[in-house]
Amino acid sequence: MVAQQTGRYSKYIRPISITIDILVITILSLYFFRDLNLNMVYYIAYQTLAWIFIAFLLKFYEVYRFTTPVEIISKIFKQFSLFILVVIAFFPFAKTVIFSGKAIAIMTTISFVIIAGIKYFLFFYLKKYRITTKNNFRNAIIIGYTPEAIRLKEVFDNRQDYGYRFQGYFSDKKQNPEVKGRVDDIKNFVIDQKIDEIYCSLNEISNEKLKELVEFSDENNKTIKFIPDTKEIFSKNMRIDYYELFPV
Repeated sequence: MVAQQTGRYSKYIRPISITIDILVITILSLYFFRDLNLNMVYYIAYQTLAWIFIAFLLKFYEVYRFTTPVEIISKIFKQFSLFILVVIAFFPFAKTVIFSGKAIAIMTTISFVIIAGIKYFLFFYLKKYRITTKNNFRNAIIIGYTPEAIRLKEVFDNRQDYGYRFQGYFSDKKQNPEVKGRVDDIKNFVIDQKIDEIYCSLNEISNEKLKELVEFSDENNKTIKFIPDTKEIFSKNMRIDYYELFPV
């Protein structure tokens, strides 16, 4: 389960990005389609709703700190491929308008370049910002002290641009200086240390405690993710993200 973003400014990034993208396609449409005899009020409303619907369908704005540049460009290509078709589809239903493939091509191409540029700028700027200022970080803990849990901790340490501060392991099965306590100690630790994300090894925790922890995370707006150290998790209806090559 993923709670809402917990950073001070992170929650504003997506609305700002959506607003900028819609402004870009609106302004360019008003300019390049000005001679096509369109009712611009109806068209802009149609275009805006179509853009938002396609973005929702393709999860266009679901870009996270661990998203790869290849995934971003793939999202952009898919978004614009459908968007172009939607723009073209408007013209046959408006009998008085003038269809111009050239105007559509220019508008969508320039929109693509500007929106792709802005998206990549924000993505790499935030990575640089985290490394340089040590801000926009998320505090994370891991339940379990398994080989997979240790590998995930190494990803946090090696990829400073992801923006995670590892605060320790919790385990009922292992004891060492890196293990901060038992599973029952997690709730107080999460509140006291302002932990943002909990990564959980399913081999480490009973179903009853897991359910209790999920409810606690929901109530306190925390993110809980699972470490697939058992084949069973891949058979469940869960989304899998990759931190480098590590599945979560």
